Amino acid sequence: AKRITATASDLKERLAAIELELTEPQDGEGLDTVGLPSRLDTKLAELSKVPGTSDHHPTTQTYEVFDHLSSILDVHLRHLRDLLDKDLKAFCVLLVESGIPIIAPKQTH
Repeated sequence: AKRITATASDLKERLAAIELELTEPQDGEGLDTVGLPSRLDTKLAELSKVPGTSDHHPTTQTYEVFDHLSSILDVHLRHLRDLLDKDLKAFCVLLVESGIPIIAPKQTH
């Protein structure tokens, strides 16, 4: 049981770390977020407003910032995929081996 609890806690912490890089999970809960660093979702949302502020094409800098933010997003999504594909699957195996049923969505085809 201790191994399952420790593994679950580790997965939860690693998922929370990825979430924290991508978004402000406490946003909208009445907290003052002005002093908090902008997360990737906020940066991308703000950047998406730039093309609508002019009658001209987005600037080179706008494309460069988009490419930079996209590359950061790709890294975090890769970490998330690895965590889900490897670590979560290993955790599910651990649960099955321990006789604990897994709760999973039905596979649709």
